[in-house]
Amino acid sequence: MGTPESIGNLFCCFSLLERKTSELYHELGLKFDQPAIKRKMVTIKQDSLKHCNLFKKLSKGLIKKPPTEKRCKRSLGETWKHVDDITKLIKKTESLSEEDCFMLINRLAFLEHSLGEEYSTLEKMKMLTYMHDEISEKYGIDISSQKEVLESIITDEKQHTRYLFEIYEILKKKSKKPDSQPEFKYQNPDAWLTPSHTQKFEQII
Repeated sequence: MGTPESIGNLFCCFSLLERKTSELYHELGLKFDQPAIKRKMVTIKQDSLKHCNLFKKLSKGLIKKPPTEKRCKRSLGETWKHVDDITKLIKKTESLSEEDCFMLINRLAFLEHSLGEEYSTLEKMKMLTYMHDEISEKYGIDISSQKEVLESIITDEKQHTRYLFEIYEILKKKSKKPDSQPEFKYQNPDAWLTPSHTQKFEQII
């Protein structure tokens, strides 16, 4: 079973990941001319920065020293790599083709879906309940308030997926070949949470 410090490390890693995600949306927002798309990108960027700060606050008191980015990259694996891959793609592309736009929106939807699953798993983990007394007595931190923060972040991630679907619909209306565009695959964010994520977190922390 994990320790309060290992949970604090995980919170800290999520803070770093959300900061990178916020920067990603900032870079991508600069590539679009449509005001409606820009507004949604700005909203997701601001939410991601808010999540960065919330996770940082959640980690305070649980860790003595924050984990390195290298350790977080190893701990969060594919999700971290996905953010890095999208960021590199955006930065090396001067202007986005129609194909690029649809591809990026689907990849971002997958990212938001993955983040939602990660946070849903963490919020539902029995370990947080088991350690409630230990964390409350030793660290003076209320687990119930942590769960409330996680729930608010999960709600935001679901909304981000809906925003991306709205962007997808805007792009499709402007597309010269709307019927040939890839399907938007993540229209049901309420279906998040799979057993594989629960097992993964037990291994990490």
